[in-house]
Amino acid sequence: MLCHSCNKKQASLSYTEIRAGQARHKMLCEECALSQGLLSPMEAAIAGLSDLLTQLMIELTDSTVAQPEISCSRCGISCSKFQKTGRLGCPGCYQAFASQLDPLILRIQQSERHLGKPARIPKVIQPPPMEQALMLKRQLSAAVEKEEFELAASLRDRLKVLESEQVR
Repeated sequence: MLCHSCNKKQASLSYTEIRAGQARHKMLCEECALSQGLLSPMEAAIAGLSDLLTQLMIELTDSTVAQPEISCSRCGISCSKFQKTGRLGCPGCYQAFASQLDPLILRIQQSERHLGKPARIPKVIQPPPMEQALMLKRQLSAAVEKEEFELAASLRDRLKVLESEQVR
């Protein structure tokens, strides 16, 4: 059945809208349901992945070579049930159906390995200016005691800049 909103794509979501006591049944495609706020982006992604898994499993089993029925040793879900529902039963299913899932995951992720998001670099929290000044003075004293005069001069200059910023 076609989507009642765009009349172009296959409807995959059915809902009933009640206005002024009257119920109206509507069928929408995922795109229209998402744009109308009836489907969250996460739900759309999960539904798309489920459809993709199901389609791939159908393609794999449509081959002319007869394959023995594979099932997961942990939860017992069969390959045919996975093909119908598009959902795995447990983490062990990934190993049991690896030969069917690996090409699918490669096609979806464009990689054999999930890379995830890059780590965010945490912000460095600067101590308050008064504490910074105290730390610089301590470091300056230690540098003078060790006769590291170049370091002492650098610390003195940083201390002057910090103190001039506090005056502003």
